[in-house]
Amino acid sequence: MDIKTIAVHLDHSAACERRVEVAARLARAHHGHLIGVVPTGLPAGGAPPAPGDGEPSVRGGHDDLLALRAQAVAHLFGDFVRRYPPPSFEHRTVDGPPIEALVKVAGTCDLMVLGQADPDPQSGERPLAAAARDLADQLLMRAARPVLIVPSAGPLHTIGERILVAWNASRESALAARDALPFLRKAGQVSLVTLSRSERFEEAQVSAREMVDWLGRHGVHAEAEQYLAIGNIARGLQSCAAGMDADLIVMGGYAQGPLREVLLGGVTHDMLARSRIPLLLSH
Repeated sequence: MDIKTIAVHLDHSAACERRVEVAARLARAHHGHLIGVVPTGLPAGGAPPAPGDGEPSVRGGHDDLLALRAQAVAHLFGDFVRRYPPPSFEHRTVDGPPIEALVKVAGTCDLMVLGQADPDPQSGERPLAAAARDLADQLLMRAARPVLIVPSAGPLHTIGERILVAWNASRESALAARDALPFLRKAGQVSLVTLSRSERFEEAQVSAREMVDWLGRHGVHAEAEQYLAIGNIARGLQSCAAGMDADLIVMGGYAQGPLREVLLGGVTHDMLARSRIPLLLSH
């Protein structure tokens, strides 16, 4: 698969310019088309207002404000993207909440680009707000496309020159590695990192060697690195990524629990919340 169509989520947040820059640079690098998706928040398909939504004049004024805000976001997208012009680009204004707008566009795209939740000013970390968490969760589950999460802080001088691939032989990590092939083929360094418990260390070692061989047959030279999993897996991955100065982490988006269709696992949430390195996730 090649990356020929990239969609980026647009909103009025301060971080929007940052992810547009990343999406535009990737579209240039892969000679692709960039779509800026502007969810309006207006009822999709001209749906009638729900009971209790207020007087028509009040609703009309609110809808006008949403439409004007969407127009302003689309205009800023044009300004942002011209600084890093890809071969072609467009914006699409889509009615409905962000998740429905993005899922609607995702079917004809190869990569979806989202932003990370803003940091908590008191803790300095990135606990996901409910809306941001749901957007990443649901898009991974519903879009059937890889999702690139652009961190809210940290350097973005390069993306995809030094890639860490998190490998645990699961369906999700295999899908992530396959989806990442366009990035991996262009990378100067690829490390396949396995964090395994002691009782499964030899089994994980064999699986990692097989995966390195598979990548090689697809034109990717990767080095396998295996470590004992001690404590928090997400922190272990972040430590490995920092050690190799990685500028992209590829990993599966894992689900858990009775709400697995809408709830990602703890490792994925920790990485989404705290990583200062772009994440390429597949589910």
